[in-house]
Amino acid sequence: MADASLTYTGLSGSQATFSTAFTGGTALDASHIVVKVGGVTKTITTHYTVAADRQSITFTSGNEPSANVVVERVTPRTSATRLVDFTNGATLQANDLDNMFLQVLYVSQEIQDRVTTLES
Repeated sequence: MADASLTYTGLSGSQATFSTAFTGGTALDASHIVVKVGGVTKTITTHYTVAADRQSITFTSGNEPSANVVVERVTPRTSATRLVDFTNGATLQANDLDNMFLQVLYVSQEIQDRVTTLES
């Protein structure tokens, strides 16, 4: 089971909106959603937009896909790209702790997806 990717097949070029309801959870930021059509990575805002709630993507006019679409959640995974940076003496906020946990969880799900793909 893939937690961080969705594949849509058999498209006719008439569908513009696709769900990003990943099994493992919604992307933390629109920039964490990567879209490929026929194996080619598309550009956010040029080829597609992401809904404010990050629950769907919509292809821009003239970019509706006629080939397979893969929508992936790709969470930043380096210390330089951490979403929360705690500092000494700062107050811990529930939202910060939740985002930190979700970043770690999503990265682990995405790595597991890649390992599963490599094994098969």
